[in-house]
Amino acid sequence: MGKSTTAGQIALQPQIQTPSTELIWVNDRNFDQALQLIRPQANQILVLDDFLGATFLYNDGILAFERDWQALLFRAKQANGQLKCLFTTRNYILEQALIQLEGGNSAIAKLCGQAVQLEHASAKLRAELVYRLVYAAGFTLYRGANNNAG
Repeated sequence: MGKSTTAGQIALQPQIQTPSTELIWVNDRNFDQALQLIRPQANQILVLDDFLGATFLYNDGILAFERDWQALLFRAKQANGQLKCLFTTRNYILEQALIQLEGGNSAIAKLCGQAVQLEHASAKLRAELVYRLVYAAGFTLYRGANNNAG
């Protein structure tokens, strides 16, 4: 499984616990779409998949990118815990972003500094995520027509 699949598994856990929770899935730095879909007073999970894009921005786009992030983080703070956010990116793009934002006191630099890296070698973690999803959903063992395990 890759980063998007893992993010999907993580995002589904709160939905299983609270089925009224709405999942918002946004790809590739589409902050406008994310901001339009956030609803006040609603339990929501926002996944920004590839939140830094396929390649990180250079000088001309960084200011607009940081402005969009400020708006998104402001909306998340206003939600008083009802909006859960999950962001994915590739490690090398995160490293590139941190270098370009180095020395900055921006919210995005702080967020990037708090990244949790899941490497491909973490098969055990991914298996645990799947197990927890299945367990939390209350799935039971299927038994065939003759009541044998199947």
